[in-house]
Amino acid sequence: MTQKNYTTATLLLFSFMGITPLVALAEEINQLETINVNTTAENKILAGKDEVYSKNNVTEYKSKKEIETYHSQSVSDLLSGITGVYSGDARNGGAIDPIIRSSWGKGGFPC
Repeated sequence: MTQKNYTTATLLLFSFMGITPLVALAEEINQLETINVNTTAENKILAGKDEVYSKNNVTEYKSKKEIETYHSQSVSDLLSGITGVYSGDARNGGAIDPIIRSSWGKGGFPC
């Protein structure tokens, strides 16, 4: 469909001739069929994201899409964006041992 640019003078001329500007602009209308799209993959991802908030825990959720589209050099770079997760130096062995808040000390994860 092509678009035409009408100046104010042209539109005024049409209105003086008894042709309304809207009629002059509405030359053709193309009506397309309705397209129905059904998907379940995105619904599963969103359901997982919402499920995190229904639990009585402090959590942070990284979806598959976020992980796949995040351009990082290492796993440490990906984990550094999560609240309460700390990682050692990303360029040596400390990167494979992230520290998760509340996992150390009394009541932490058993070793």
